[in-house]
Amino acid sequence: MEETRYWKKIAEGGGFWSYCKDQENTKSNDGRQLYKYTRPNPGERWQYEAHQFGGVIDSLYIKDGKFGEELCIGVASENRVNVLQIKVWQDKKSDGKLHADFKGFAKKIPNIDINDSIDFKTWTNLKGKREWTDGEGNAHSSIPTHIMVYQDNGAMRTNTKAAFDYIDGAYVGIPAPESAEMGGRTVYDFTIQNKFFIDLVESFSAKNDELLKERRENRESTPAEALPNSSPVENELVAAGVDDDLPF
Repeated sequence: MEETRYWKKIAEGGGFWSYCKDQENTKSNDGRQLYKYTRPNPGERWQYEAHQFGGVIDSLYIKDGKFGEELCIGVASENRVNVLQIKVWQDKKSDGKLHADFKGFAKKIPNIDINDSIDFKTWTNLKGKREWTDGEGNAHSSIPTHIMVYQDNGAMRTNTKAAFDYIDGAYVGIPAPESAEMGGRTVYDFTIQNKFFIDLVESFSAKNDELLKERRENRESTPAEALPNSSPVENELVAAGVDDDLPF
């Protein structure tokens, strides 16, 4: 089994990226790409890129990372475990806003078949392009990219839909944020709604905990899982180090 790769969504343009642990191996022919970034400080890194990946779910948990909590979904393929990492909070947990990708996955999770393989792809919504000007007069634009979940939904492999009907601008069955007037403006409290989404994910994980543990025990160990004195998931986190905590 090859080294586990930890994947994050590429916000601009779609797809996923994974940090190369061996940053000094610049002549490798393993498909790595050199990526240059500007925040929080200018720099560059070698990374793997993929339009999609998939396998059988064998772990699903929320962990604390350098940049906040992340939902980690491990899927095992024939030669590697790939872990999709989704930010739980939009910015800081104290701000009380869940990340759109986390909410999107939580809405689908009741419809996910734990016994079917799963594929992750992205979809860039060109119609959702947003443009704005900052306080210094600089123009900005953003096109939303969404994480898509594919399984055998009936006769063909399609995107798994949300488990909640969307009627008249709201999802049926999902608690609406509480609102109040403060200082002449409307403010929203998402506490109850946030708990609803987090409970959906944690309940799914708890319900399938024994099955996922059995799957990890019955497949070939990853290099990290071969380390002594800790559980497979703990070993994966140790092996990941700071690699999965780099800026998006």
